[in-house]
Amino acid sequence: SSTVKVDGVSCTTVNYVNAYKLECVTPVHAAGTVSVAVTNSTPVVQTTTLSNSFTYRLPPSISSLSVTAGTINGGTLTLLTGTGFESGSVVKIGSVACTGNGYVSSIYYQCTTPANAAGTYAVSVTNTDGQSVTGLAYTYRPAPTITSISPSVIPAGISTPITITGTGFVAGATVKIGTLSCISPPALTATVVSATSITCMTPINVAGSYIVKVTNTDNQYGVVSSGVTYQAAPIVTAITPNVGSTAGGTVISVTGTGFLTGATVFIGSIGCTGVGFTSNTTLTCTTVAQTHGAYSVTVTNTDAQSGAKPSAFTYQIPATLQWDISGTHPANPDNYGTTTTNVTHTYYLKNTGDVSTSVISTVLSGANAASWSVGTDNCNNSTLAAGASCTVDVTFLGLTNLAGTYTANIDATASSGGSVSNVMNATRGP
Repeated sequence: SSTVKVDGVSCTTVNYVNAYKLECVTPVHAAGTVSVAVTNSTPVVQTTTLSNSFTYRLPPSISSLSVTAGTINGGTLTLLTGTGFESGSVVKIGSVACTGNGYVSSIYYQCTTPANAAGTYAVSVTNTDGQSVTGLAYTYRPAPTITSISPSVIPAGISTPITITGTGFVAGATVKIGTLSCISPPALTATVVSATSITCMTPINVAGSYIVKVTNTDNQYGVVSSGVTYQAAPIVTAITPNVGSTAGGTVISVTGTGFLTGATVFIGSIGCTGVGFTSNTTLTCTTVAQTHGAYSVTVTNTDAQSGAKPSAFTYQIPATLQWDISGTHPANPDNYGTTTTNVTHTYYLKNTGDVSTSVISTVLSGANAASWSVGTDNCNNSTLAAGASCTVDVTFLGLTNLAGTYTANIDATASSGGSVSNVMNATRGP
């Protein structure tokens, strides 16, 4: 029989294969190169020693990875630093072997990562002698996704803060709107608040819709087409109707471009009530009371951009009847004096509003109305244009009335509303 010793320590198991071959299981030993001795016991004891013939090696170790995360598509180069690497070592991330590159030296090994599902995996090195180590972790990151952008409609021509919500964002991620970078001073990069949120200031751009692209440091990216729309300032082109009463209450339609839901409408410095959004070209609202005159109409969007049309709406005083008592025209009340003859006064009726009256009727009223008579009447059954006047002749019948004091009214009424009355006093002498 034969025995085998490795550096003086017997193998635990020795198997005789043939006259030229023995197999044995080596005993535990420190790292290093040692001698192997074979001793036959028959027919005589003979020992043969082969010096420096067997080497005990330490298992490999991993102390660091130059890159610890990358794309699920693989292709990321990471350098393993450690000990005991050898040509032919197999490096795996999880259960999948690295591709390309490979052994550099006993302390360096290059690994080009294989594709893998998102997640964190252990890195292992297995030498040709079967010794292996499982150590540091490598993370496969999915591409970032964008689920929402707020606000998604922003003013053209200015920089606006926005928040991008999604998944898979990493520190150092960049954001582009169209071809321009979205940044957050003073770092001049987007601020990654968390894996699900990024904030930045939009670049200045002209009106239009633009893609939004988030790119992580591993070059994986997420894109939303038409993610941000730069909105031009609203333009007001027409108001229908463009005139209304100083009392307010006129429903108007504002036509133009670039209107947003929530826009406000001002006529001069006073807001129009009940603003309704029909489309980005049409708004409706109701005017409030304001003094006579022409006013600009201003539309202000929710992004604070405004557009105005000067002198676009005119407040008009409604048709208003007034007995014109200026100058030598009769006063109100009008005193005919004491008389025993017929006395005639001429009354001037004026439309002091900005629009024409409806049909006017004139009548005498009061307990003593029969003591007067209407002569020439240019007002009854007529209309008055804005600022126009007409006349009515009224005679006190002093010749036929009995002695006494008499009072009556001359009334003018427009059929669609509005009236005025002038008091007349007279005394029939003895």
